[in-house]
Amino acid sequence: MARIRIFHASLNPAFYDTKQLAALTFDEAVEFFEKDETRACNTGMITVNDGVKHEMTFHAADDSDTMLNWVKVDCV
Repeated sequence: MARIRIFHASLNPAFYDTKQLAALTFDEAVEFFEKDETRACNTGMITVNDGVKHEMTFHAADDSDTMLNWVKVDCV
């Protein structure tokens, strides 16, 4: 069985270096946004149960936002 986590951030690119953020690992991204004081973003974490059919979509919170997603799969 696997643990599948998706961390997503919808952010205003005027306040962040999106190229730098896109280069972060999953754990680095989670840590960055936990400590972020700018708060020009919406973030969330989803854990997918691989034993159940699942469908989801991700969208930027605003037309001017940039959406970044990180996925981490752990074998448990």
